[in-house]
Amino acid sequence: MFAYAENVTRHPFSNWVLDRNGNPSEKPVFGPDLPLAAGFASTGTTESASASTDSVVLETADLYLPYGTATRSHDEWTVRGHRWQQTGEGVDWRSPITGAEFGTVVHIKRRSG
Repeated sequence: MFAYAENVTRHPFSNWVLDRNGNPSEKPVFGPDLPLAAGFASTGTTESASASTDSVVLETADLYLPYGTATRSHDEWTVRGHRWQQTGEGVDWRSPITGAEFGTVVHIKRRSG
């Protein structure tokens, strides 16, 4: 499902929190939030069962952003009230609808369940 002009918020990755020895930890630090309008396309889900009765669902989606939107591989995004993690770098693209405009596509994921 593709939705055009979704209101999304970019949470730009800034750096990793350093431990008392100066080594990067698993906790990222984010800069100021940046609201954007973007296209949103859900690309599917996968589900995996764990040893307990809980299951984990991994949802993936694509964001189609205006040309020149700067992103980094550890950015996070809020889309439709859910926080998503960016996977990899943004990639330049030609609009699949008009074929005329260039932009950036960002692959995102989130865990639920």
